[in-house]
Amino acid sequence: MFKPAFYRVLFAVEENEEFDVRLVGRRLNVIPSTAKRYIRELLKKGYIREVRPGLYALTDEGVTLKKSLKNLLEKNIEENLGYIVTDPSTGNPVPVKITNIYQFYAIVKYNLIPQDILIEHIRKGYLAKWIRDVLGDLDLADFLDNKRDISVNELLSTLEERLKILDSIRSVLGM
Repeated sequence: MFKPAFYRVLFAVEENEEFDVRLVGRRLNVIPSTAKRYIRELLKKGYIREVRPGLYALTDEGVTLKKSLKNLLEKNIEENLGYIVTDPSTGNPVPVKITNIYQFYAIVKYNLIPQDILIEHIRKGYLAKWIRDVLGDLDLADFLDNKRDISVNELLSTLEERLKILDSIRSVLGM
């Protein structure tokens, strides 16, 4: 099982830095066997690569994911850049505006907009474009672009996983 804590490795190292198990363990304050497990799982996911035996580096995918997650944690969205949800059948705005990933999660979890409207915004790619262009989360935007037939439950699970990852990496960033 892939745990959110594994993503902490991405933030314990620099983009162009080569690293080993001991360095990751020291920076994350975990024992070497734990650091090794984290690295092994990130290797499987393609977020890091082995440069030579025992020495690793972030892949392009790892760097992109790191930037995406960092954007979600650090970006303050101006009110005028919030995502305004509209009813596709009428064009009228729904009284909800999304300005961050936490609001998006709450809207989905508590059904603050009708599910058919939410799904239509995903199906047409509107939300993925906003997530990419405004929030800066390329990874989540690509996921939604490739899953336009996503169910609300699957979207909720994806957002919950994303928030767990963000909570896990806060400690590495000192937030």
